[in-house]
Amino acid sequence: MPTPMIDELEGKTAIVTGAASGIGFELTKRLLREGARVVMADIEATALDTSAAAAGAFGEVLAVRTDVTDAAAVDALAARVDDAFGSPQLVFANAGVTASGAAWESTLDDWQWLWNVNVRGAVHCVRSFVPRMIAAGRPGHVCITGSLAGYINQPGFAAYNASKAAVTALAETLAADLREAGHPIGVSVVAPWFVMTRLAQSARNRPAALDESAPASDFMRDVWSKLASMKDVALTAVEVADIVVDAVKDGRFAIFPYEPSRDALRARVDRLLDGDVLVEPRAVAHVHMQPHVLPQLAPCFGIVDERPHDADCGRSVLLVDGYVHRPEAHAVVIEPVVARQHVDHQFAEVGELCLAGERRNSAIQPERTAPAQELLEIAEGLEVRFELERTHDGHLARLT
Repeated sequence: MPTPMIDELEGKTAIVTGAASGIGFELTKRLLREGARVVMADIEATALDTSAAAAGAFGEVLAVRTDVTDAAAVDALAARVDDAFGSPQLVFANAGVTASGAAWESTLDDWQWLWNVNVRGAVHCVRSFVPRMIAAGRPGHVCITGSLAGYINQPGFAAYNASKAAVTALAETLAADLREAGHPIGVSVVAPWFVMTRLAQSARNRPAALDESAPASDFMRDVWSKLASMKDVALTAVEVADIVVDAVKDGRFAIFPYEPSRDALRARVDRLLDGDVLVEPRAVAHVHMQPHVLPQLAPCFGIVDERPHDADCGRSVLLVDGYVHRPEAHAVVIEPVVARQHVDHQFAEVGELCLAGERRNSAIQPERTAPAQELLEIAEGLEVRFELERTHDGHLARLT
């Protein structure tokens, strides 16, 4: 079991980067409610001032505009905190951005920007704050916001996946180094999945000197933005912040706010040990779906409508390859399409709809075809929950 370094926040000083919105803002409010004083850092000055004014209703706040990509700026932030409160006990390195594009399409500017914010930003926090925390000799905790993408790679996000894998490794190594040296400072890394934040609009903070992102980014940004804005698919920033603070107080290292991600990680390791690729092409695994999601995402990823013998159990499921883990299931399948084949990213024509019979030998036997619109009409009003699995004869979706 992990050993908590800080289980009481009253009177503690906490640093939160990326604090003007999203998870960072909700972390700030939760910490304040528990009696901590919070130094809010963010690159967006106006948003930071507005958020700090709102957070001030919950406790003591100091807002410092900070560009985490600038080591000198983070050093200046640390010095400002020293002057105001002394060395902090809690550091939440939360600032992050995203950009999309296939590994060969992401521009060098994309790589530089994401690496500077996501990786160097966390490194700068470690280098500026941890030595001060060690020198103070008090128990403390460092929490770095990673992503499930740091463990499970989704196609179309090469630079983002790599940056989050890097900060995950940074956090684990930092934890080992501190433990080896005997310093009473805990470390956590958070691996959110879809969260209702403005991460998909990261381009608002993209440096003007950088060129545009890869052309493919518009499609992936649109899909992920839709998913992250749907309350029945994504967690809220409040939910994530509460999970994170509770986990930090428990001394947990790895924090997975979205519970089904645990099974996804187990499947990832199994595939790795089998020598297989770690990604699920065009799949969004372990997503709880609601009816309004289906028409928007079906053309991108494919959908199955399961109709068991008990009609009351009917449901729909987002699927990748057309396998269903119920022998009694009847299914409707749209095969997924590759977005980049459509230059204008319009998906009115997504192929044929297969009305399938019973599953036999893990394969769906097509009986007839129909226009894709029929699927959307059938799927209307049905709820979804599914998991992706790797089997000896392909991929299947396990309906739960």
